[in-house]
Amino acid sequence: MSSVDLYKVLNVSSKADVATIQKAFKDLSLKLHPDKANISTTPPGGTETKAEREAREQRNHEQFIKVLEARDILTDPKTRQAYDYQRRAKKHSAKTCEHRKFGKHSEAGKRENERPSRSTARQGTRVNRGEKSVTIQRLECAILMLRRTFSEFCDLEPRPQSSRSYPEYLEVVSFFDILIPRTARLRDRVRDISEGSEWHSAKAVAEAHMESVNELVTMVNSLMVMGISRSTLYGTVSNICVNYMRKHGTHI
Repeated sequence: MSSVDLYKVLNVSSKADVATIQKAFKDLSLKLHPDKANISTTPPGGTETKAEREAREQRNHEQFIKVLEARDILTDPKTRQAYDYQRRAKKHSAKTCEHRKFGKHSEAGKRENERPSRSTARQGTRVNRGEKSVTIQRLECAILMLRRTFSEFCDLEPRPQSSRSYPEYLEVVSFFDILIPRTARLRDRVRDISEGSEWHSAKAVAEAHMESVNELVTMVNSLMVMGISRSTLYGTVSNICVNYMRKHGTHI
């Protein structure tokens, strides 16, 4: 899930309702959609090199993707709950680190640093329950995001009256039929882990998987809102899925 504050991205309160979030997204998308932003941000006289133009358009694209991702996560009750849980956990962790930073200068803190407790000595072999819970929540969020993206893609299925065949559409459907259960298996694997040695490797796999899923969902969602033809959409998304499988394989 995103590492940025999604509420700040949309400039809304953390208590904002769905209608407020949707309105904020609509207002921002009118300004930040690449088709409009690329025009509004063009320097006077068009005095820029090709590299500068490409960099500017890439920044506009990334800014719009952040807004799109924020809308998708915060308008779904389950993904928003998972995000809010992660957000609170980060704030709590930051406060804990700050407390330890100043507390270690006391005499008791110095003695504690010199002689770790038994629980600290055994910490390397234990699973951090807080981290595990957050990871499971994030994996469940990834599953929901994949299902939502897949559902929206299926809404753009080939028209029944069309005489053309779209094998790329079926390739994308097959891809999601593999990736969603794959993510669910990883969630179950993390949930069943009890040994610290297994936890660290599983967490690393989960983090990498969630990052790749987030990137995939963001790209597919951005394509679906661009208004391109269905044949172009199917072909582009199919290429994204093929590249994903080549890079990440088919098994957890």
